[in-house]
Amino acid sequence: MKLTPIPKKKGARGNKHLVQKGKRRGDPEAGAGETRPSKLQKKLAARRSGIDPDGSRSRRKKSLRDLPEWFLVDVFLTESNFSFPRCSGFIGRILSHPYVFRRLIAEAFAPTWDNWFGCAAEEVISYSMSVPHQMGVRDLERFGGDPKLQTSILEQKWLTTARLLQAQQVWLATGRRPQPVFYRVPSPFLQVRLRRKAPGIGREGFIRDEDFRVQSQFDFEFEKVVVAEEEDVQRPYPNMLEVHPETSIPDRLITGPWVEEDLRLLFWLGRAGATMSENQSWELVVEALDRMIALARLSKLGSPDHEDTRAMVGRIVRLFELFDIWTKLPAREWAELEKTPNLGWLSDVLRTNSSRQSV
Repeated sequence: MKLTPIPKKKGARGNKHLVQKGKRRGDPEAGAGETRPSKLQKKLAARRSGIDPDGSRSRRKKSLRDLPEWFLVDVFLTESNFSFPRCSGFIGRILSHPYVFRRLIAEAFAPTWDNWFGCAAEEVISYSMSVPHQMGVRDLERFGGDPKLQTSILEQKWLTTARLLQAQQVWLATGRRPQPVFYRVPSPFLQVRLRRKAPGIGREGFIRDEDFRVQSQFDFEFEKVVVAEEEDVQRPYPNMLEVHPETSIPDRLITGPWVEEDLRLLFWLGRAGATMSENQSWELVVEALDRMIALARLSKLGSPDHEDTRAMVGRIVRLFELFDIWTKLPAREWAELEKTPNLGWLSDVLRTNSSRQSV
């Protein structure tokens, strides 16, 4: 007896996928052969769509690159945290713009410049009392400026005299108080006609703010005082009150090694009124003197770099003398120096540019 034939569904032809595709919705057997997504897959899909597993919509985390540049600059200027630019290369690039440096310098030093720019400490007196005295200069609480912030900026490796002078010129043109400024210039360095004499100081000249260029005046004084070593220079050099009196000279400018930019920055700081603080040990000056001795022994007469090295050391010695840095060195250290052998040309340099004539 033959078997009863089983009829086939039209179009199925044994294709399982086509059979499942043709099933109606709601058929309980429709998804029996399909694999359901796992919990992990559902969670990942929800995150991609911005919806938490509990059904609430979550916010995408912001990246630093999504923040506007002006916001990062304002945070840096407000907090004055010099580690902030090192958080990432992206932040470092934004905060390394010359405009940011100029704003940072100007905002730190402007309170001091507003009060004293163009003045010399020797001429600042109080007329409100019977006996004139330098009350205004010695009143540190009302002097203007934050010495800690100013010192921190001066310690930064990116600081140069060019950036300092640019910031000062921009402040002079746009940011200062609306009042006339007369900048006092020692007479040997006066580039314009003498306007009047300053009693008690000697021959002094003043130039108006509209004629004044910070960079050119600084270059002129540096060339005359440090490079050409003019003899007619007031000692100690006039304190122009461009930094807070408690602002310190960075250690690296005292101990060396020195390059031309270090000399320029040290000259600007000295004439601006920066000093070695009480927290800075006299051993820094000893370290500087040891470096000078080492340079003198390495660069002997007739060597290719002799003239340049001798000129560099001579200028450092002269700057130390102008700004009273040598006074930090105890007398016993000078006595030990006299016993030191093989000083060579350094003895002549110290004798010429230092008040310690016994060296």
